[in-house]
Amino acid sequence: MNAQSALYLYRVVFVAFIVWASAKTFAEGWAAAPGHARALAGSGHVRLLAATEIVAALAFLWPAAQIWAGAALILIFAIATVLDLMMGGVPARFAYYSATVMILVFLERRMGAA
Repeated sequence: MNAQSALYLYRVVFVAFIVWASAKTFAEGWAAAPGHARALAGSGHVRLLAATEIVAALAFLWPAAQIWAGAALILIFAIATVLDLMMGGVPARFAYYSATVMILVFLERRMGAA
């Protein structure tokens, strides 16, 4: 397996995880900490965000769309960070997801230029 294939395989695994987590959020809503914005956790806004995240993640698999899909994912993760904070969560995972998107795009572009 060459480096390009390994990088794309990592992208596929990342996207599969994001799609799974978003589908779970879409189906079940968002777990809110006790005493926080429970109404927001199961709202249509969260489901819309999860559905949008699924579309952007799937588009991230297409190399020609990686820039706009990656930007959309980072924006979605930023919105999710705010929502998670409003619900009493600790949204560190969204920083990790955003960093993963950025490194995947950076490495893909770097390897393509080499």
